Amino acid sequence: MQLSRLLLLDPSGGAILWHCCSSLVLLYFCWFSYSG
Repeated sequence: MQLSRLLLLDPSGGAILWHCCSSLVLLYFCWFSYSG
């Protein structure tokens, strides 16, 4: 994907955005598996 490549090429702002997105996905996955 172009977006992921852009984030990887931009460590200043992309890394923070990527970290937030991955954290939200992980949190959602944990909540979904916990709920049932």
